[in-house]
Order: sequence, then C-alpha cells, then structure tokens
Amino acid sequence: MKFICFAFLALTSAGANAQTEVSEPTPEQISEYKGRTAADCSAEAIQGGMDASQAHSLCTCTTAFVWQAMPPAELKLAYEHSLQNLKSEELKLLFPHIRKAARECKSSLSQ
Repeated sequence: MKFICFAFLALTSAGANAQTEVSEPTPEQISEYKGRTAADCSAEAIQGGMDASQAHSLCTCTTAFVWQAMPPAELKLAYEHSLQNLKSEELKLLFPHIRKAARECKSSLSQ
C-alpha cells in the first residue's frame, strides 16, 4: 500500500505548473488531472517493477475508486495543490481515499 501512496503522490505532481493563484478549474482540467494521475500511476508502478498489466489494472481501479469517493470540493482542492506543487497538502486530501482504494482494489484484483 505504501507503494501505491507514493506512486499516486508522484504522479499527481508530475507535469504540474507552479502557480500562486488558482482559478476555478474547468471540467476539462479536472478530467486531465484524473487522466494524468492514472497514466502516471501505471508508469510509476511499472518503473517500480510491477508487471505492466497488473500496474494498469491496479492503477485504473485505484484512481477510479479515489475519484468516485472524493467529494468535488476535495478533488478541486487536490487539483489546486498539484498546480501549486504542494505535495504534502495534496497527499493529505488523497491519502484516506487511496488507503480505502488500495484495500478494495487489492481484494478485487486478487479474485
């Protein structure tokens, strides 16, 4: 589970632009954030030695679970933190959802 958390944090900050002021994110920006997160999670997992198929399955499950579980206000704030490169603040919002997602996805993928 630690790997998933670190991979998730690494991926959410990848490609983020530092900004001092954040405007209201558009649905397209949130969608891009979600897509970048899933793709970067898979890349990090593969780089960490996970099989590509397993990495894709785990990251697809994990990110889908996180996005479904996160209230819209938290998702917006996590996105804003990623833009400002505030990794620890972003992780504080994501971690409770990642923890639940890791448990759910691990049990569903092992069946």
